[in-house]
Amino acid sequence: MMATVAVIGGGIAGIQASLELANLGYEVYLIEKEEKLGGVVEKLDKVFPTFDCASCILLPKIKEVESNERIKVYTNSEAVKVEKSKKGYKVLLKDGRKVHADKVIVAIGFKLLDGKALRRYGYGEYKNVFTSLEYETLLKQGKISPRKVGFILCVGSRSEKFKNYCSKICCLYSTKQAILTKEKFKAEVKIFYIDKRGYSKEHDEIFSKAEELGVEYVRALPGDVERKGSSLLLTYEDIEKDKVVEEEFDVLILAPALVPNLIEGVEKDEYGFLQGNDEVYAIGCCSSPCDIPIAIAEAKAIATKLKDGRFHKEEKGNFKIKVVPRALVIGKSKIASKIADIIKNNGYEVISTKEKPTSIEGCAGSFYVSFDKEKLNVGAIAIVEKVEEQDFKVSDAKTTAIILHDRSDHVKALKKALKIKGEVYILYKNMRTCGKDEKYYTLARKKGIKFIRYEKEPTEIKAERIITIEKLVPSKENKKIAKVLKTPLDKEGFFLEKHAILRPFELRDGIFLASISLGREIETQCNAIALEMLKILESKEITKTIVIVDEEKCCGCGNCEAICGFNAAKVKGNISKIDPYLCMGCGICASFCPAKAISLPEKQKFDLRSKTVIFACENCPSLAIGQSKEKAEVIKVKCSGVVNEAMIYQAFLKGAEEVIVLGCKDGDCRYVVGSSLAKKVAENVEDLLKKAKLSKKVKFEQLAGSEVEKCRELLRVIR
Repeated sequence: MMATVAVIGGGIAGIQASLELANLGYEVYLIEKEEKLGGVVEKLDKVFPTFDCASCILLPKIKEVESNERIKVYTNSEAVKVEKSKKGYKVLLKDGRKVHADKVIVAIGFKLLDGKALRRYGYGEYKNVFTSLEYETLLKQGKISPRKVGFILCVGSRSEKFKNYCSKICCLYSTKQAILTKEKFKAEVKIFYIDKRGYSKEHDEIFSKAEELGVEYVRALPGDVERKGSSLLLTYEDIEKDKVVEEEFDVLILAPALVPNLIEGVEKDEYGFLQGNDEVYAIGCCSSPCDIPIAIAEAKAIATKLKDGRFHKEEKGNFKIKVVPRALVIGKSKIASKIADIIKNNGYEVISTKEKPTSIEGCAGSFYVSFDKEKLNVGAIAIVEKVEEQDFKVSDAKTTAIILHDRSDHVKALKKALKIKGEVYILYKNMRTCGKDEKYYTLARKKGIKFIRYEKEPTEIKAERIITIEKLVPSKENKKIAKVLKTPLDKEGFFLEKHAILRPFELRDGIFLASISLGREIETQCNAIALEMLKILESKEITKTIVIVDEEKCCGCGNCEAICGFNAAKVKGNISKIDPYLCMGCGICASFCPAKAISLPEKQKFDLRSKTVIFACENCPSLAIGQSKEKAEVIKVKCSGVVNEAMIYQAFLKGAEEVIVLGCKDGDCRYVVGSSLAKKVAENVEDLLKKAKLSKKVKFEQLAGSEVEKCRELLRVIR
């Protein structure tokens, strides 16, 4: 009999957990109290830290859930209690129904703190005071266009009166909203904060981007809010300038504390968050404040813990790779050992080494990895990034001064500082004890450790022992390893994930990254990475779609090599050679092959029934069209980049008067170059039509999945 899991909560964490568990062969009951899936992410305009369109991230996952035969979705079904039963657990719904399952995963998310903490800033009294979530919904719907905006952080967080923990993501999502406000409205924006908190290597870069756009961060203690005409008058104490300021704003945005949603029958921790047990698991924001990448990683990690069977996945394509059931873990550390142990416990051979590879060929399922003295054939690879991290030993002194860089490990430093006897000073710029780790900052202050804030350079201080903890920096070895792996590094030299949300921990297909620089719990990382590696190792073969080259037609022009965003095409001996391991099967090269020598197994066909032909990328634009509920004849293509001049002219020859090509926004194209190519093609055709003085029209538009109203307007004009 198939094992069953009840997943309570249909937000991003619950959706991801359901997909992973169904993939493992479980029968999944996904229970959501609202009328549709999506949770908080459904209300967002953009997601942090990738700034992707929220709908583009969420809707494909929802469609995958709804089309999965192993997942039964219960919407409009509020779970109120989890009870142990003879054969497992039962989830009691508010309407009296019961759902029985062997295991339970609770992913019911959070709500924002309400009450006195918000009312002091005029929330509920003045119509232009919003919570952060309300403001983002207005941004998404295009229902607000402010000229001057103030963001007030830590509303009820880090407070003995309200919530004594840090809500972790408020600084980051407020910065995201500030950037969007700047980009959309060119508005004046100020963020009132106590500490600018980040927990991953890219977060300071986001803060810097906001400042470059003109967002002003003011370290302040906001006070009263009053109505002044149509504006709001905020009184605040500017801590750095040591003065009280009164300033007018069009809109004030509050970032209230994240408060976990609760359910009877699931244990809570000291902060009121759900903690579960060995059979009832809590993930996402109901268990601890977290961002979307962390929630997704937790969902994958839980699936690893519940894994007791093989993966179930159907793949289509014209190229097959025989999988080598062996893993390679590069790096000697507790993280590397943990990943290796999980894979070994699932019955697969693991080779662990601290040696650095000299070359890697092949792809997921079959890599050939060369070292100085040997060559290995493995199916999946994990690399543990070496990060240069400073540490110190606990030793007593009459006075100890610890100087912390913003990007050093503040929690580890505070834990050690609490053990030091004698007078202790900690010099810092922003105290970064995020989430529940705020307790160490609180304990340190209560113990009498003196905290001295600095803005640019640390204050001079005399002490018997001075310890400087510099920021985390990447290893000098990264550059050599990245060249071998054929993966990029960021500006500082850290490894880059392919996508923090869609492809977390992945450097490229089949090669995964574990690193403390990612800002995710180590155990979560290890389990999530092991899950992805096991998906490969348990497949007897991997099937993918690649383009086909007719060598007799190929003229060796090199268009394919120049245009491929994945370096899969190379001209050798005047013939195009496609690396099947790198090819993503988008078909862009086929559309721009003058000799028509490159093709996909399935050719794009379309029938003309309208005077307007719309070619829409199957990703963001198609999502917007689907949500718009407008009737339109749309030809979906894998990427807007496959629409070449010949396809447009063919549409005109068949009687079309207008051709519209819909592509993704800049930076959102899954195939890197698609949108930019489609734009150039449309412009070229438009120029030719003007020169020929023809009345036919061609237009290129970019749509995010969330731009539903823009899509409706576009389709209505066409009709």
